Amino acid sequence: MATSAAITTFRRVYADPAALTLSDPDTDRQIDYRLMWAYYQNSIFDNLSTYAGYRAQYRLYRHIRPIYNPARRLVNFYAGAVYRGSWPNRPEQMIEPGAAIPFEPDTDPRLLAAIAQIWQWSNWQAKKNTMITHGAALGDAFIVVTDDTERGKVYFDVQWPGHVAEIEIDSAGNVKAYTLEYPILEDDKRAHVYRREVDREAIRTYRDGKPHGYEGAPAEIANPYGFVPAVWIQHTPTGADHGQPALRNPSKMDELNNLASAALDQAQRILNAPILIAGENISGMSADKAGATQDRTPPTVDREAIKIVTASPNSSIEAIRLEAGETLQHIDRLIAEIEADHPELTMYQQMREMSQITGPAADRIFGDVDALVDAARAQYDSATIKLCQMAVAIAGWRLSSGAWSQPTRQQQAFAGYDLSSYAAGDLDMAIRSRPLFPPTKAELLEQERQEMTLEADRAYYGQPGAADDRTAGQTPASVARRLRAQLPQEATA
Repeated sequence: MATSAAITTFRRVYADPAALTLSDPDTDRQIDYRLMWAYYQNSIFDNLSTYAGYRAQYRLYRHIRPIYNPARRLVNFYAGAVYRGSWPNRPEQMIEPGAAIPFEPDTDPRLLAAIAQIWQWSNWQAKKNTMITHGAALGDAFIVVTDDTERGKVYFDVQWPGHVAEIEIDSAGNVKAYTLEYPILEDDKRAHVYRREVDREAIRTYRDGKPHGYEGAPAEIANPYGFVPAVWIQHTPTGADHGQPALRNPSKMDELNNLASAALDQAQRILNAPILIAGENISGMSADKAGATQDRTPPTVDREAIKIVTASPNSSIEAIRLEAGETLQHIDRLIAEIEADHPELTMYQQMREMSQITGPAADRIFGDVDALVDAARAQYDSATIKLCQMAVAIAGWRLSSGAWSQPTRQQQAFAGYDLSSYAAGDLDMAIRSRPLFPPTKAELLEQERQEMTLEADRAYYGQPGAADDRTAGQTPASVARRLRAQLPQEATA
């Protein structure tokens, strides 16, 4: 579980939108997830009563709404950037540089075939984006390796991290134990609380707090794997059990929306302003502080109302207003500050403004974005490797134990693997590091040409008498030309 200290650290980021009370860490984390998911869905502040405490705590305008909210753009950026590339249709394509998840070239082809089968069963081409969306939006992602004995398949199951009631992580980031808990509707048409506890020794299930077996299975069975088949991913590690999402410093975003909402409502009032007639009995709204927003009918009455002060006929009526453009200038400064905190938001826009730019040049120009994406990739790559290792080991064990009678061609892809394969080193694998922008075919060919030219230069200068071109009989340029002529036509175009 996350510590209370860690939660307090992010209290401004993950403030309780309803009551602003600290309870237990799990309750606070559930509130955190709901708040950050509301930012992602742009539904933040939609329910006036739910966010009443949040608005009051941070002195926000009562009619604040998410006019500027880059949360979805930011999350979608990571969903597309972490595993950018072509999805491999064959195992041999999984080691190509342009693959979405490129494994190292020396990876065992048999292992690649087994992983490809797990991905197919998991629909991982689509589900990997769900994993990253959860991580980038909420800070955490949780994936379970499901051993479906009835269907004879092993696959990855992306779970909503808010269903994780408890989790135990070791120093290496491995899941040692976890508890899932969430409401379900069963055949009796009544809502029940499903609970599943998994550790190295056993798997236990409960209904409404009492041991209960599901689908004919007993309420408690021994864990046959010797490990907990699940991974817990932190998008940005914090040192605690729970990570930080891609959206950083939402307080600045609240401040911007606070100002923009009030400015737009003031413009609405001015546009709808009535004709004022001087006199001693001018009627209008009271200037006193109004009650709770959600208790008013309608709740948005202040957004169109004009506050009028009663005065004598000889009094003048003046309005306090900002100079023209001053509010917009302040909003622009806040947007610039938010985008400086999130350079990912403007990267593609800046690229579209550039006439010509190569992948290596873009990696250097957007070094800050590259560092952020590379750090996130490290978390997801490590989890992907663990998932693949656990799934292949479980599937191989099912095949070798005879649990899969009359194995299909797909199941036979796991021949030679079992639960001891990891310790034996048969599941060793690594995912390549890759640039922010995958190289094009032309860039790859140019890189190959340069490497061959460099090798030719080294070979030439390593020969005796190479200092005298006439006695050596060849030059680096002549060797390069000869080798370049052997390259495919595209490289010399």
